[in-house]
Amino acid sequence: VRSAARRLRNRYANAEARLTFFEETLVPAQEEVLRQTLLQYNAMGAGVFQLLAARRSLLDAQKGSLEARRDLWIAHAAIDQLRAGRVADLEGFSNGTSEMQAESAGGGH
Repeated sequence: VRSAARRLRNRYANAEARLTFFEETLVPAQEEVLRQTLLQYNAMGAGVFQLLAARRSLLDAQKGSLEARRDLWIAHAAIDQLRAGRVADLEGFSNGTSEMQAESAGGGH
């Protein structure tokens, strides 16, 4: 149980650090890049493809932030299960994305 608690604590701390990085550093930086690229586009110094690439980079950063938040909540749920007396299936929480990736790989239809 102590080993499981230690692994869950580490997983939670890693997910929290990842979320903090995305929300405090990466997403604001990508927003600034998009803002500056839009200014360059309006001044005819950048092309539409550069603007689209900047927007795509921002969307990728936002997607990473959402994935990090999901991983944090999954780790939190596993800790709650452990506190309730159930040893969570830690293999199912390996990276927090296996279930979501399996659903998205099917095409979602």
